[in-house]
Amino acid sequence: MKLKKSFPLLGQVYPVLGNHEGFPCDQFDLKGDKHQWILDNASDLWRQWFTEESYISFRKYGRYSQLHPGTKLRIMTVNTFLYGVLNSYLWSDSTDPHHDLEWIEITLKNAEINNESVIIIGHIPPTMTDSEISISITLDWQKRYHSIIERYTNIIRAQMFGHTHQDNIQVMRGAKNKDQIIGLVYILPQLGIFRSSNPSYRIFDVQTDNYAISNYHQYRLYINEANKAGTPKWRVAYIFKLFYNVSSMEYSNVAKAIESFRTDPEFTKKAIEQMFQEGPDGTKWADKKSMHMSRHFELYVLHVH
Repeated sequence: MKLKKSFPLLGQVYPVLGNHEGFPCDQFDLKGDKHQWILDNASDLWRQWFTEESYISFRKYGRYSQLHPGTKLRIMTVNTFLYGVLNSYLWSDSTDPHHDLEWIEITLKNAEINNESVIIIGHIPPTMTDSEISISITLDWQKRYHSIIERYTNIIRAQMFGHTHQDNIQVMRGAKNKDQIIGLVYILPQLGIFRSSNPSYRIFDVQTDNYAISNYHQYRLYINEANKAGTPKWRVAYIFKLFYNVSSMEYSNVAKAIESFRTDPEFTKKAIEQMFQEGPDGTKWADKKSMHMSRHFELYVLHVH
C-alpha cells in the first residue's frame, strides 16, 4: 500500500468510508447488493488495518469497532454516509434500514459493560444543524443518534468527522436539559485544497488514564509559501488550548470558549480564518459582519501519552 510505503513509521490506521467512494457519489443501496463492490474493494485494500472481526463487519456493513492495541480505548467507525440526504435509496425507508443505530447502541452497551472508553469516527457529521453545506444526515437518524450519544456520554471521549472541508467544533447538548453538554463533535479540516484551502492535518493528544482528549496541534501546509520556496513545509497553525485560551478540554471549557464568538469580534475573525484553513474564503467570510458563529468550529492522528 502506498500509504505504508510513504509513511513507514505509521502506526494503526482506522479507515472510514466517504460519500465519494463510488459513482454516482452519495448513493448506496442499503437493502440490496448494487454497491457491494465498494465494500469488497475497500475491505481488501484496508485489510492490513483490520482485525478479523472488523474485516468481516466492514465487508458486510462498512462499519466496525476494535480496541486500540494495548489499551481499553475502542475506536468505533460509523458509516454515516449511508444516511446522507442525497442518498436516493433512503426514499423508501429513511429510518435505519441498515440497522446501524442498533449496532451503535449494542457496541456502546458492551463497551460500557467491559469498562472501555470510546472514540467515534466517521465521515458525514451526524449533528450538522448550522452549516451552509446542504448535504447532511436525515433528521430522524440524527435524532436517534443524538439519544444514543446522550445515554452513553459517560464512556464516549470524542466524536470525529470530516466531509465539510472545514475546521469546526459542534457542542451536543441534552435533549431536555440544554445546559447539559453531552459531547463534542470535532469536524476536521481537509488534507486537500478544495475551495483553495491550505492542506491540514491534526494530531490529538489522548490521556492514558481515561482516554480523554487533552489537546491537539493543527498542522498546515501553506500553498503560496511552498510555491515560492519550491519546497513544502508543514508547520503548526495553532494549538487548541493556546488558541482558545482554555486550561483543559473539558466539555464546559470548550463550550464557554465557543460562546465567546458572540462577544469578541476580533477572535471570531481569527476563528473563521482557521475554519477555512487560512484560505481566501476565510478572509472573505471573516470580513462579513453577518457571519453567524455560534459554532466554530480530514486527516487526524491520535497521540496516546
